[in-house]
Amino acid sequence: MRELIVSDAKDQYADFEAKLGEEGLRQLERRVVLAVLDRKWREHLYEMDYLKDGIGLRGMGQRDPLVEYQREGYQMYNSMIEAIKEEPSSCCSTLTSIVSPPPKTPKPNPMRKRP
Repeated sequence: MRELIVSDAKDQYADFEAKLGEEGLRQLERRVVLAVLDRKWREHLYEMDYLKDGIGLRGMGQRDPLVEYQREGYQMYNSMIEAIKEEPSSCCSTLTSIVSPPPKTPKPNPMRKRP
């Protein structure tokens, strides 16, 4: 079953590469990865700021706030890394259905007389 899924994904990727061209696909991949990385990093920084604001309450619970901040920050960082690994592939698979070459329309011939 897994081989069938991988084979189908490779076929779709090859079709997508044929539509956009090799260089166009690499540029799209770079842009998608960079956009995902940028967005996830900003979200992580906001979450860390939120964690920093609420970490003082851990001291009331007889826990060392520094240790709790480090532990939770590390968990949040690892979840961000996993999300960054997963999201570009799902974005690219979504784009395969959105991006298609524009339909070719014949250009009007200025020398041709109209009836």
